[in-house]
Amino acid sequence: MGATTVTCTATDAAGNVASASFTVTVTEPPPPPDTTAPVLTVPADLTVEATDAAGAVVTYTASATDEVDAAPVVSCTPASVRSSRWARRR
Repeated sequence: MGATTVTCTATDAAGNVASASFTVTVTEPPPPPDTTAPVLTVPADLTVEATDAAGAVVTYTASATDEVDAAPVVSCTPASVRSSRWARRR
């Protein structure tokens, strides 16, 4: 990677000389386009026992990997679950 100056000359039969220069710059290629979706890993289905009459608060995490992006952003909606079905069935 870098720049190199190239100089060219031409000489005719009478000894007249012409010269000109140009620069060749070699750069790193651009990254390939990102056309593949991240691989998302989520928890298996959860069954959680109520901890009190109000139900249970369930939190979880998900993760992702990507071929191009070293840190894909992962979000879950809702971020946690407050289950109160047990309290309603009583």
